[in-house]
Amino acid sequence: MDRQEFMQDLRESLEGEISPSAVQDNLRYYNNYFDEQKAAGRSDEEILEELGEARLIARTILQSVEAGVDASPEGYDSDPSDNGGRDGGYRHDYTQAEQSTGRDSYSGAESRGPERYGGQAGAGEPEIHYIDFSKWYVRAGVMAVFVLVLVLIFALMGGIFALLIRYAGPILLFLLIYSFVRRL
Repeated sequence: MDRQEFMQDLRESLEGEISPSAVQDNLRYYNNYFDEQKAAGRSDEEILEELGEARLIARTILQSVEAGVDASPEGYDSDPSDNGGRDGGYRHDYTQAEQSTGRDSYSGAESRGPERYGGQAGAGEPEIHYIDFSKWYVRAGVMAVFVLVLVLIFALMGGIFALLIRYAGPILLFLLIYSFVRRL
């Protein structure tokens, strides 16, 4: 694989998933990264080995976007108003620091290999899902569930009280008569 193939794979993996300006920002970032590393005397092969596969970088970017992080790398936001196509103002450097440190540069967690990038999780490892409450439809869904639970609780309580009131009158009448008879 060479630089052009890497850039083409990255473009194809990102297009249609995030905003066009965020795709361009990421492509510009990696082009500049290649240029800087070449100026430092490194070969394309060394740079490509350090970065890894373009599809994995794209998956990391897309997972970050799903988590609410801006899709444009630090300093490469060509359209600040679109936030990379998603909400969130934090910018993330998408170089794969986890390859050299063994840690995921986004979450700080230990990198676990292919399952980190959407492969099968290892046996016994729970898969954790998060709910993003920053989206309006998630908040609306939570509120709808909350209202539904309240309606069910009040309906249940109302049914219990209706049943008690139906039988409470005769029981109270019986106790009243019994107390009068007992006093006599």
